[in-house]
Amino acid sequence: MAALHQLNMAEEAEENNHDLIEAYTTMIECCQLFGLQTLAKSYLEKALKCCEKVESDVSDLLGYAHFLSVALNFSLHQGDVLQAVNYGKAAIKITEKLHEVPIKLVSMTLLSQAYIASDDFDKSFAILNQISSVAEESDDLRSKAFYQFFAFDAVLDTGLVVDDFEEILQSARKCKEDDVYHFDREERFAMLTCLALWNARKGEWNEVKQLLATIATVVPSHFESYLPAKALCRLVECELLYYQSHPKERTCLNKLDKVNNLFIDKVELSYCLDIY
Repeated sequence: MAALHQLNMAEEAEENNHDLIEAYTTMIECCQLFGLQTLAKSYLEKALKCCEKVESDVSDLLGYAHFLSVALNFSLHQGDVLQAVNYGKAAIKITEKLHEVPIKLVSMTLLSQAYIASDDFDKSFAILNQISSVAEESDDLRSKAFYQFFAFDAVLDTGLVVDDFEEILQSARKCKEDDVYHFDREERFAMLTCLALWNARKGEWNEVKQLLATIATVVPSHFESYLPAKALCRLVECELLYYQSHPKERTCLNKLDKVNNLFIDKVELSYCLDIY
């Protein structure tokens, strides 16, 4: 209701383009949260029209960059990888001018995912290297952990190691033991599912079971953004691998229905569901 009230006030004012972009961005995020994808797309299109009139002051550009990062997340979740790449590149360009690290970090991590989804691994790894540089410059533990997580995620997707893998693995294990990086629920869910899948592919089922018990405490209530949706695919792949090794057990296949209803990368779905 607060987001809708903000939108109504911004639309009534009309002349304040910055407030309109901010209100439309908030509505896109709210619609995604409740699975209202068509409505989210309509607000995205309205925001794009407002962005044609963006001025060069810092406040307007920050609002524009935030909108682009949200549009990137939305497009990636919808499977529109090409559009996601365009939004990501535009967001990073603006944040570099403004030295706006938080939005830049979010945009880079999602852009690296978009490049992996389009099988452009070289560009994805180039973005990961940029994330590493941002983390080093900011000397922020959370930023460094973000880099290590997405580097780990890239290993699972591509089989290619971009850095010291043992260090990356240790960082993921820290997330299992304690949330030292202050990640939100979705981020921790994503990290733990990556670690569970790594162990599942190695056939270390006792470790997988312990991880699944921890994962059960941080499962998000919604999967309408890219990171938790992809993490759910990871979780399903863990279960499929487990069933492959333990054919008499069938307990969690209801999660397959959730995955089938998500608008996410078809390559990811086919890998998780068809190969088995």
